[in-house]
Amino acid sequence: MQRSRTQVLFSYLPGSVFVHETGYIARSTEIRGSDPPQLSSKQVLLEEIDRYLAQWDDDRIQGLRRPSRVANSDFKVLTPEGVRWEFWPLRFECARENCRRIVSFRRIDDIQQNPRCATCNGRLRQLRYLSAHECGRILPMHIPPCTSHGYDHVYFDDTGTFRTAVFRCRACNGSIIRRTLQSPCSCNLPTQDGERPKMHAYTVRDTRIYFTHYLSLINLQSQTFNDLQGHARRGDIAVASYLGYLGPTNDINNGIQEANQPRHSSQLSPEEWTIRERQLREMQLGEEEIDAIRSRLAPSATGLASLAGIESTVIDVGERRRVVERAALFDTSEVSRLSLSDAQESLSERGESAASQAVNSAIDKAHELGIADISVTWAFPIALAAFGYTRTTGRPGEGTLQGFISSSDQYQGKYPVFAVATDTEAVLITLNADQVMNWLTQQNAADPSGEDPKLQILRLFASEAANPRPAELVRTLLHTMSHTMLRALDDGQVGFSESSLAEWVVPETLTFALYANNFKSVTMGSLWTLINNRTLQWLERSADAAQRCDNDPLCHQRSEQACERCLYITFGCQDFNHDLDRKTLRTFWQHA
Repeated sequence: MQRSRTQVLFSYLPGSVFVHETGYIARSTEIRGSDPPQLSSKQVLLEEIDRYLAQWDDDRIQGLRRPSRVANSDFKVLTPEGVRWEFWPLRFECARENCRRIVSFRRIDDIQQNPRCATCNGRLRQLRYLSAHECGRILPMHIPPCTSHGYDHVYFDDTGTFRTAVFRCRACNGSIIRRTLQSPCSCNLPTQDGERPKMHAYTVRDTRIYFTHYLSLINLQSQTFNDLQGHARRGDIAVASYLGYLGPTNDINNGIQEANQPRHSSQLSPEEWTIRERQLREMQLGEEEIDAIRSRLAPSATGLASLAGIESTVIDVGERRRVVERAALFDTSEVSRLSLSDAQESLSERGESAASQAVNSAIDKAHELGIADISVTWAFPIALAAFGYTRTTGRPGEGTLQGFISSSDQYQGKYPVFAVATDTEAVLITLNADQVMNWLTQQNAADPSGEDPKLQILRLFASEAANPRPAELVRTLLHTMSHTMLRALDDGQVGFSESSLAEWVVPETLTFALYANNFKSVTMGSLWTLINNRTLQWLERSADAAQRCDNDPLCHQRSEQACERCLYITFGCQDFNHDLDRKTLRTFWQHA
């Protein structure tokens, strides 16, 4: 079976169950892949997989090794090209409503020899149910026998919910044989009640039976980005980038060059220089003399030297992969982008006053919503890499994470990682740090301060272990706004559906990106059109979407106001639609 690479990553990886285009149900057994896509760094990818796997205990990882414990050569990165699958499950029922007797087969060849119901000669169809457990095991739904007639006349009375559905016997006038009770699992995972673990029944279309675990990485093919990722002071460079210390173009190469120079031990911290300057003035030195001393001793206002006095814990936040990636992504010499302000200036210069005014109104609306910058790039360098899956739960650290290798003769005995990469369209949004800090203060999650609000945001994440609430609020705010604005793009005006978009979120820098999740290396210019013509409508639609949900009042009454009708997205959320809350977003937009 041939599928697009993105479809394979999200729906057809080994172990997944899906409905084939023929209408039959199938289980993916293996992915055919070619040489890997061009990745900026396989080493960085494996390091990030290792960090991700650290959320599970060793006994909860199967068919996969932690990259830090084996050689890099033990992993094989492949671009998915085709899917090998098998018919599964081999449980069928008669398609005639007055019959529906169940037939179980052991082999696919047995179906060809007995393709019709033995009782009424009706057409057979697959039962679309299975049992699954968080250990990763799946089985065809258990069929109980009738104590008087065996299996020959058993049928499944599907009431639409497993709570009331039952198995009955035709030969016993439809009497109940058994309800769809949970069947025991043969694994040894502990349970809260101390009893044997139980498998749960699901339909084959239920998304809870398979959660793909993958990473999204910025995939810039440049020596500068490679140097940044491996640099010992990448945290300093990333923090300086976010704080605006690398100049108007955010040139990370200048930061790298400065980081390669020896540090000047004579330079004072901002607090030390304040004291020294006061002492110099008390000594009645002239301004020229003070300026000469300032050039030698005072902390620099630009570059990495301007980080003097900033805590090492804040620099540690800059070490995080996505914060480093954000620094490279916002370097205009690395990735070109067009901001709302750029679009407004260009339209004004061309004399398109009406269009210029519309963009200016969008800038005002963005500020009203606490957004400092909206930009579009047509060369967003993104790579997705899938390395395992879980069943019944998608939260990292829960369940058993299964790798994609099932036997030593698959993938040359290496652990497969399926990856795709492309340069695609994206819209980049950065929130106003001052407005976010004001909101946190109103939520009693931060204290007023005269410091740089961007630096305050970084400090919130640096102290998250001791005081988690402020960082958690920021994370929920960013994630919820990302989902709200992504879904608001699905209005039929810019050519995207919700399922064709994905997100990339960096809470530590109040930044997220929404990108076209097509992986065909083709850009349609739809987001370029958005930035020039439809941003105001998009922002207004987003603000309105946070106010109500089609599932209200039920969704409104949830502790976290989020559901499939208001915030959940189909494929593009790496956090599996967790950590979302319309209430959090509404309070921010009310006080922004």
